[in-house]
Amino acid sequence: MYGARKLHIAARRARIYISRDQVARLMRLAGIAGAFRGRHHTRTTVRDATAPRTQTWSSGPGTPPPTRTSCG
Repeated sequence: MYGARKLHIAARRARIYISRDQVARLMRLAGIAGAFRGRHHTRTTVRDATAPRTQTWSSGPGTPPPTRTSCG
């Protein structure tokens, strides 16, 4: 499977001079999409819908987030 970048290079080798953005636009119009690699994430746990949601930055409801501190 080729994406716009590889198709652009292949077209240039075939002496068809077209920009990479034009290749991407034509691919989009034709409904062609390149392969997606490494973008799938498996969720291993499912959150309990009845459990209360916790706020990690707050000490209680209505408390604003802590202010930024200086580094020394």
